[in-house]
Amino acid sequence: MSTQSIHRGDIIKNRGKISPKRISVLKSQAAVIKPLVRLGKNGLSHNQIVEINRMLSKRKLVKVKLLPGFPEKNIEETALKIASKTSSVIVTVIGNNIVLYREKTGKK
Repeated sequence: MSTQSIHRGDIIKNRGKISPKRISVLKSQAAVIKPLVRLGKNGLSHNQIVEINRMLSKRKLVKVKLLPGFPEKNIEETALKIASKTSSVIVTVIGNNIVLYREKTGKK
């Protein structure tokens, strides 16, 4: 874990050019979906990043749940790490849930 403190502003910067209105719509859509990926005591692995990437390619909007045994305590830092490795945007971090979004690309 890094020594730098992660702030809410870091998550907002991660959103890039997505408008606040679009973020609001994505948050409302995320409220009704169930977590597709669960991260537990083994932490964040390469295989889980691959799985999150695959889900983002299929669905655009993915909810990731951090289980109580997850080793990293800074959820925002974990969210930024996942977003950077999957080229996605953090829609929101609520409790132990991270919601990620990525536009579909032309390739499948």
